[in-house]
Amino acid sequence: MSKLINVIKDTYSVIPNEVFSDRRLDYRSRGLISTLLSLPSGWDFSIAGLVALVASDDDEFKGEKKDAIQVSIWRLEKIGYLQRIPVKSSSGRFVGYDYKLNIPPICGEPTTI
Repeated sequence: MSKLINVIKDTYSVIPNEVFSDRRLDYRSRGLISTLLSLPSGWDFSIAGLVALVASDDDEFKGEKKDAIQVSIWRLEKIGYLQRIPVKSSSGRFVGYDYKLNIPPICGEPTTI
């Protein structure tokens, strides 16, 4: 099972301003970063779990769908805000990925407004 690695340990969410001023991020990706920052380190990371977090019973607003969240994850990985870390069992067998949120992003400087 994939885990989220959130380096911010507080009971409130701190979102650095660079997330909001980085022009490479669309609104959906900024929202995903905000959601990930609100989750505890060790949260079972999955697309289905993220979809469930934003699901709504309101017919007018259904929340984000799986494909939209996947696209945002790919964007965050490409820019360097989200890092996939391979995880192996004690026998050395690949068992999945953990996801680490990096602010600032690990590759390149953000393009600010």
